[in-house]
Amino acid sequence: MYQDNIQSGQDYARIIINTIFEGELSLSEDMRMDSKLLQYWSDEIMTHADKTWQEYIIGERETYIFDDEEFRQLFENAGLRYASDILNGLVDKDMVQVGVREDGELVYSLTEKGKDHIDEEI
Repeated sequence: MYQDNIQSGQDYARIIINTIFEGELSLSEDMRMDSKLLQYWSDEIMTHADKTWQEYIIGERETYIFDDEEFRQLFENAGLRYASDILNGLVDKDMVQVGVREDGELVYSLTEKGKDHIDEEI
């Protein structure tokens, strides 16, 4: 990593994101991450890098460098946003409906239109 050139959280985030993009470009197109998921992950990295940089500067953190758990959590957060977008899109297309269980948990189920679409695909 290019630690000598890092003077902000954004500098650190750009290095990480550029490394991820270079890795993605080295893969065949069918193996690459969806661009929307990649964008969400980049957003998560940028936001967290700013936060960790501030914590590092004021002495609440020993380093601005992310650990493995932070990377995992950032990717998981991006994946949840991505999945939420997909589900919301299916709800908007009337393929999936949302319900609420007694305990307040959201549940999803196929609509008749969604079932018909799946039957057509199969």
